[in-house]
Amino acid sequence: MTMIKNALLKLLLSLTVVSFLSGSVWAQQGHPLELQDGLSTLSQQLMKKKTNIGNRKIAVTDLKPLYGEMGNLGAFIAEELTSLLARQGVRLLERRLIDESLKELRLNQSDLVDPMSAKRFGRFTGTELLLLGSMTEFEKTVKINARLVDIETVDVVSTGEVLIRKDKQIFGPMGIPYPGRLVINVVGGAMVYLDGTPSGQTNLWGNLKLDKVKPGSHSITVQKEGYRSARHSIFVEEDQELQVGLSMEKLPSPGTAVFLSMIFPGGGDIYLGHDDWWLYTLSIGGSIYGAVYYSKEERIDELVWIKNDTGSGQHLEKRGESPMYAFAALAAGIWIYDLVHVSSSAKALRYTQSHEVNTRGFMIVPESEGARVVYRWTW
Repeated sequence: MTMIKNALLKLLLSLTVVSFLSGSVWAQQGHPLELQDGLSTLSQQLMKKKTNIGNRKIAVTDLKPLYGEMGNLGAFIAEELTSLLARQGVRLLERRLIDESLKELRLNQSDLVDPMSAKRFGRFTGTELLLLGSMTEFEKTVKINARLVDIETVDVVSTGEVLIRKDKQIFGPMGIPYPGRLVINVVGGAMVYLDGTPSGQTNLWGNLKLDKVKPGSHSITVQKEGYRSARHSIFVEEDQELQVGLSMEKLPSPGTAVFLSMIFPGGGDIYLGHDDWWLYTLSIGGSIYGAVYYSKEERIDELVWIKNDTGSGQHLEKRGESPMYAFAALAAGIWIYDLVHVSSSAKALRYTQSHEVNTRGFMIVPESEGARVVYRWTW
């Protein structure tokens, strides 16, 4: 029983050590490093097999991107590796002489991957080893692979690889401005557009953070149903966190507009900002006054001249209630039209897809060619 326990304990200890070592290796290979730390690690990896390198002279060439453009990063890394290797006592060909020698031989650095061209270069400069490398850009990192190659035998003497974190140190040599950040503060649930592109929706508290915003001028548009869209122009600097506060005007409510027009003729038009509100007030008010005026008993019983049915003459007859009903019908008709008018105007403001309706009841509709045409929405 004791022997079984000891065996299990040894097995557990072995697994722990293996797991620890595996984790350490993974951390070194997979964990992104800052640029200077990564290049220092890379130079140490290349010099691990120093017995194979000996005192042979090395030419450090510019690292090449596997795809896309990466500015001067390849030349920058080559310069840094040259300095790091020189501190380790490695014999190096002066970087300036590399381009001069290639120009004399009518070659480019990209030609050095060809064995014949590399041998010509090696014999001309007395170089025995070439440091070649490649760079692969990912979203948040840059993978660097490097190798020392024997010029005569084309054998790989040593290799190294590191993962570099994309930060301010690496963006500069790449020729890319370091991005800034935006914090949008507006009403909750608003859709945010950066330069016309949807960028996200604000949270319950009305906040939205946008990372990796390209430095320079931008336009921000925020939209939400029931609110007038807001626009703002900004300028983002490198590595700046810019706070942008926007206020959104709440659009009129159809229900409120109708209610106000019900209790006061033209009230909904005043609420919506219509200039012609007084027309409804005077028309409805005058019609109501006429209906009240002709509803009085003395006006109903008042004798007026009425044409005979045959048209042959006139005779006196009571005015009756017809004028009262006519004015009442006119007031009701104008009032109903005003209610429909303010309701449709408010709905146009609040629910149109274009978000481009003003308080006058006009809707701006974008056409396919990019022109903008104004249509009357409610009249």
